Amino acid sequence: MEVEGDFKEKRANKRFPITIPLTCCDSFGNMGYTETRDISTAGLGIMSNTNLPAGSPVEIFLQMPDNGQKIYRKATVIWSVSIASGMFRVGVQLRDSILNPIALILRAVNYQQRH
Repeated sequence: MEVEGDFKEKRANKRFPITIPLTCCDSFGNMGYTETRDISTAGLGIMSNTNLPAGSPVEIFLQMPDNGQKIYRKATVIWSVSIASGMFRVGVQLRDSILNPIALILRAVNYQQRH
């Protein structure tokens, strides 16, 4: 595990830095439009303008930039940290499913290179 300052890396899965637009819906029906910061097979790092408490269930809709496909996943908030006024970095763990981060990364990068 990686240790930096007081931070101890606890992730079991490799995270890949990639930005993919997404919609996030909390258990109250509040919806926010944001983007990923990184992805792995089991979770996502996202930006949020709402402080989503740890343990909160959320629904994630990734919007693939190449063809507009929406990839739906249920997730649970693992952590949330304020990074600026009204902006939070949030870690979510996927429930009952996994992602193929390599395929998503290749699609996003190929799209970005063409545009």
